[in-house]
Amino acid sequence: MLGLLVAKLPEGGPFGGLRSQRLSTVIETRAEARKWRFIVIHHSATVQGSASKFEIFHMLYRGWAHIGYHFVIGNGTDTGDGRIEPTPVWVNQIPGIHARNRTYNEWGIAVCLVGNFDQTRPTELQMKALVGLAAALTKKFHIPPSDVTYHNHIVETDCPGKLFPYAEFQARLEKALSQPLEVVYYKPAAKPAQEKPR
Repeated sequence: MLGLLVAKLPEGGPFGGLRSQRLSTVIETRAEARKWRFIVIHHSATVQGSASKFEIFHMLYRGWAHIGYHFVIGNGTDTGDGRIEPTPVWVNQIPGIHARNRTYNEWGIAVCLVGNFDQTRPTELQMKALVGLAAALTKKFHIPPSDVTYHNHIVETDCPGKLFPYAEFQARLEKALSQPLEVVYYKPAAKPAQEKPR
């Protein structure tokens, strides 16, 4: 099983307990970069989750060789709200298993936001992280904004959900591509309360 690698984060944060992630670090790879052509946006359709939990689910219950996604953006449950987790599939530049379409699996960068967007919208920190990540990837790999797409634009599915703000995301991405964006912020996940010893 491939070990999960997450971005190195500087200590502390600028304000309000937020912590930063440098996008150039988040999209670093260990293997030679592939010639990616698309970015495909997904939701997990779950209330909570993380890259490590999805990796276990994909391998044990779906019988896949690895997690299907290249990046997972947390919602504050199992990982920080807006935290971008690069997965081993990204770091080692392996095609994903996410689109039910050979071309998009082979050449599409899969980004999964934790949450069920048939029931709720992404958080604002998730949206900022998604915009920043998509902008960094489109610039690095010369992917046209028109090729930043959604799972339901490839095959028949609800993913990434009826409440995902499609038009808002596209507008924010266009704006981000016209100005430098080096850092995004996330709010660490709350630690579960521990019972006091009796």
